[in-house]
Amino acid sequence: MPPPADPIVLRYNRKPIYTMKNKLLLFASSLMLLVSCMKEMSESIRDESAGLNGGFEKTKNNLPLNWLVYTQNTTGDGDFTILIDSVKAAEGKRCLHFAVIDCSNKGGRFSPGISTEIKAQAGNTYKITCKIKNQGAAFCIRLSGVNAFESSTGPELRSAETIPEWRDIELEYTPAKNMEKLRLEVNVLGAGDFWIDGIQIIPLD
Repeated sequence: MPPPADPIVLRYNRKPIYTMKNKLLLFASSLMLLVSCMKEMSESIRDESAGLNGGFEKTKNNLPLNWLVYTQNTTGDGDFTILIDSVKAAEGKRCLHFAVIDCSNKGGRFSPGISTEIKAQAGNTYKITCKIKNQGAAFCIRLSGVNAFESSTGPELRSAETIPEWRDIELEYTPAKNMEKLRLEVNVLGAGDFWIDGIQIIPLD
């Protein structure tokens, strides 16, 4: 019997050539892959002329202008609708209505909600007022201070109380001195109907 043949081994020792064009193509491909895998964290339409728009009177494509809105498209979980309600407004002609069948209770961008940020003067106190109604839902209204690198937790109202008539809510907060903005976030954390209207952010200093 002849001795076994030596195994065939193929070696390719030439190093790949990375030209500037190849590097740019590789970077562009990687960026496109990353973008395709990312999910928008909120929906928003900006119009500086609408201001805070805390009464939700200014809208476009069924979204309140100048708010980050955590919709069914962005949360990736639940069964809910965020409506511009022109029937049950506390003031003006419109309010925001969360009609929730199912949702995450994590809060933030994972749950139905809205948020906004305004520039904050270091050490100054701000009062946030709004009107709410609630039927069966758990909800949270939260304030915090933020900068480019971190956030500072402020007061929050968390409840599942039934509120059949419009109720005035007030929260006050003094962001830490290294915080650059005040962040207001409203989330619905469970099934039910929640309405909010007349949001104001008032500097007290």
